[in-house]
Amino acid sequence: MYISTIRKFVIGLLCSGLFTMNVVAQSSLKEADREFEKLNFSIAVKKYEKAYVSKPSIKAVDGMAKSYLKMRNFQLAEAWYEKLVAMPGAPVDSYISYAAVLKNNGKYTEARKQYQYLRDNHFPGVDVATMNRMIRSCDSAVLWMNNPTDTHVRNLSFINTEYADWGCLSFSGGLLFVSDRVEREYNNKKYGWTGNGYTRLFFADAAMAVRPLDTDNINGAFHTGQATLNADASEMIFSKTDNSVKKEIKVGDKQVSTVGFSLYDSRFSNGKWSAVTPLSLGATAKGYSVNDPFLTSNGKYLYFSSDMPGGYGGADIYRAERLSDDSWSTPVNLGPKVNTNGDERCPAFDEKGNFYFSSDNLIGMGGLDIFIVPGGDHSKVDPVNMGYPVNSSEDDFSLRFKDSSTGYLSSNRQGGKGNDDIYSFQLNASLLAPSFIKLSGKVVNKTTLTPIANAVVTITDSSRNDRRQISTDNEGFFNFRLDTIATYQLKAEKTGYLRDNGLSVDLSTLDKRDSVFVLLKLDSILLNHPQRLFDHIGNIYFDFDKWDLKPEMKADVDKLVNILQMEPTLKVKISAYTDSRGKASYNLKLSQYRAQSVVDYMKEKGIDVDRLEAKGYGATNLVNGCKAGVPCTEAEHLQNRRVEFTLFKR
Repeated sequence: MYISTIRKFVIGLLCSGLFTMNVVAQSSLKEADREFEKLNFSIAVKKYEKAYVSKPSIKAVDGMAKSYLKMRNFQLAEAWYEKLVAMPGAPVDSYISYAAVLKNNGKYTEARKQYQYLRDNHFPGVDVATMNRMIRSCDSAVLWMNNPTDTHVRNLSFINTEYADWGCLSFSGGLLFVSDRVEREYNNKKYGWTGNGYTRLFFADAAMAVRPLDTDNINGAFHTGQATLNADASEMIFSKTDNSVKKEIKVGDKQVSTVGFSLYDSRFSNGKWSAVTPLSLGATAKGYSVNDPFLTSNGKYLYFSSDMPGGYGGADIYRAERLSDDSWSTPVNLGPKVNTNGDERCPAFDEKGNFYFSSDNLIGMGGLDIFIVPGGDHSKVDPVNMGYPVNSSEDDFSLRFKDSSTGYLSSNRQGGKGNDDIYSFQLNASLLAPSFIKLSGKVVNKTTLTPIANAVVTITDSSRNDRRQISTDNEGFFNFRLDTIATYQLKAEKTGYLRDNGLSVDLSTLDKRDSVFVLLKLDSILLNHPQRLFDHIGNIYFDFDKWDLKPEMKADVDKLVNILQMEPTLKVKISAYTDSRGKASYNLKLSQYRAQSVVDYMKEKGIDVDRLEAKGYGATNLVNGCKAGVPCTEAEHLQNRRVEFTLFKR
């Protein structure tokens, strides 16, 4: 009777706990869905995470994956889509999105396999022609990366921030650009979609002092977008959110209405911009979003991107002509050679009359790619992808020329300072430095030394903000041609392997036309298998009878923190040990303190507690023969005072 009562009580507690977790999960999911439908993705993703911690579900994982994708955080989107497609009952669109984010992250071989899988298995709603185009895009991207154009692209680190900075052009001896940076004095209201501020136009003067552009006349309470100037910079046309314009976008399975953009005009006189006036583009554009303006140097034609009816799908590029009374003609669609059923954005011309724009639906490297129409005749000449490094695996857009061979573009490619960053470019730069150093290498598995094919290798010259990528061949080999003698940072990445900090290669003592060979080693991610931290990360050893983390130990634990930040679907168990000296009961407590000290530090660094477990094992599992009573050196005892970690899928 007594045992039966206890059993019922325990079962009752378990059921009560499960019921509470279900209630919390359902409540969090409903809250997350509400925020998602309001386009507050930065808020929704946190609530989906809370729901997932309470009770893992397809809906929670799907919500996190889609939220990160909407926020253009492709790294975290990939991790959650990888988990989603492995779950029974995953929706078909999750496979398509997973392939897309793999492509956005430069993992073209993995993305190609996903597109092939979708094409060959006849998933409902999957268009074979589209899958074939995506496969060709992956093949082209690898070709472009391995055969870069003669263009140098540099991150403008002095102007970029952790926020989105983009849409740059020259103005009044400085730079005019768009940013959603949060500044207490000017811009402290958060935008729920990104979690950052609302976009504004900023001006960086010749000394690179940055300030909002004429806040009273130009910037408003919400978004101000990209601008364009006439030849003498006396007229500016720019975009702003317009409450009268409702733009329909697909969010999950629903069509959601959001505020679109309209174009406005302002004139510059006596050092100030005039009050802005709405730009009328006729009845066809009224009530539809109009953005990304470009005014030709003579001020006669205005190009822009719009979702107005009569296009080919998504946002199309249009042209309007300025009439004699300073009004604008009915916009004309640029036609099917430029526009697709995807999004076309950011039209521009150079001094020679070549036409440029960005598209996410032509053969490209991923996200938005920049294309050129040589000669500018967009009705007859097919657009040409500008290749790498103008384009990357992520979004590349808003190319504007400063002179005949230099200018600015915007990109959220990896290695920048924030979300979107501003980059300068110089065409045919290699002609200025025809000699080079050949840096070649090989990427291998750290344990087996077997080659790793199709790894993405990144080389960075931080002194010039120069960053390039390439894929390894089937034998794991890669090579770069470097025209600058400097110290370079090299790192490799591949799905299924731990991301590392790479290595530094000092070429400052070499002559051009020399050759250098390097070996990059990657640790494979081993799940459910104890691994010593010092085998993979650093030397995490404790002093005798101590459990506190020393500064050098914290630096190594930071690398484990980085793994969990980059792999959000993983959790970790921290196991700690002592040497054989002392009582077993005391050593068990001491090892628990050591494990907990690592976990506490990781919590301080922002890792959620549900992803961390601390466990002490005392003097068990010694790595050498230093058992109790066996004489050993202090160095030998030190090897046993260690930490191990075990990675698990959440």
